[in-house]
Amino acid sequence: MAAMLVGLNENFDLGVAVSSMKCGLLENLCQNSMICGEVSYLDYEGISVGLDEQKHIQADLGPTAKNLILRNHGLLTLGGTIQECFLRMFFQVKACEIQVMAVSAVGGDLSKLNYGDDKYREQMLLLVLIKKLEANVAQAMLLVLCDIDNNDHF
Repeated sequence: MAAMLVGLNENFDLGVAVSSMKCGLLENLCQNSMICGEVSYLDYEGISVGLDEQKHIQADLGPTAKNLILRNHGLLTLGGTIQECFLRMFFQVKACEIQVMAVSAVGGDLSKLNYGDDKYREQMLLLVLIKKLEANVAQAMLLVLCDIDNNDHF
């Protein structure tokens, strides 16, 4: 796994609600949950004050997950940048909001929910990758333009 430099923990009400559901975050319920990517779970053990807890969280995340749901507590996202971490949290929060509304709408009967097909999930992940590449290119172009302005070559 690439270096994770940023972590964001959010304990808003609908995230805690989903973290308390035995089913966890329903992966293919909406495009936001499809975009989240791999989600791991950790049974919340109280406030983390020791370095041992970091190793425990790393083990539960595994080699690829950047989203962690702390059971009965809330959400945690990781990223190489603040932007990546925030964007992951944004999609996870939106997915939780939609899930709570959808589950409420069907009276808690998960069999009444319509789940998206895995092929749509793959399309969403590809679209996110393309958008991320476009953003990186745009950012690089902006840096070049700023450099041109600062050097007064023209």
